[in-house]
Amino acid sequence: MRIQTMLKNRIRTIIDKHPEVGEAPVESIFCDKGIAWLRSVTLPDIDRKIVDSDIELLKAVQERVKTSDRLVEELGKDDGRVQWLISIPGIGKFFAVLLCHEIDDISRFRDDKKLHAYAGLVPSTYASGNRVVHGRITKQGNKWIRWAMVEAVWPAIRTDKELRSFYERLKTKKSANCAKVATAKRLLTIVYRVLKEKRFYQVHGCPDIALAESR
Repeated sequence: MRIQTMLKNRIRTIIDKHPEVGEAPVESIFCDKGIAWLRSVTLPDIDRKIVDSDIELLKAVQERVKTSDRLVEELGKDDGRVQWLISIPGIGKFFAVLLCHEIDDISRFRDDKKLHAYAGLVPSTYASGNRVVHGRITKQGNKWIRWAMVEAVWPAIRTDKELRSFYERLKTKKSANCAKVATAKRLLTIVYRVLKEKRFYQVHGCPDIALAESR
């Protein structure tokens, strides 16, 4: 998806450099009619070659995206866990399938803290004399779960007031990055509860999470 966005942005940039080509006859220049228009406009040779090359690459990338979407649909079909996870803010079909396959059997983890450690969403600890210092997250363990949880933070706080409040409160007390990691950890706690209790997420379904995560 990032490659697709990059290609579209590069094509738009080239077209914007040449206002003499006029306005596209359609709202989106990446629909079938828009692509036909892009192929027909007159551009300097080098820009023409770049646009034509990017159009072909864009078509190939879009086909790969469709293939990936079909794979995700197939992997998530008839799996109740996927439906439970999709009910969590920020977790779509792709992340739900990823979490199901990376976590596997939730009973492998005695509690949510074990899952946090497995994903590397726990602070590193340094001991010096009688003093113990907690640093940044370890980033050890399952990088895919950690990546999914961090990526899920922004859509989650945009759609869920309780998670938004949690994020903003920590952002004020600490920093934006600390708040983002803490929210990712909280989302993973919700994932654990949903899978463990075999149920859909409810905004007020886990009242003790806020207390545990704010300590």
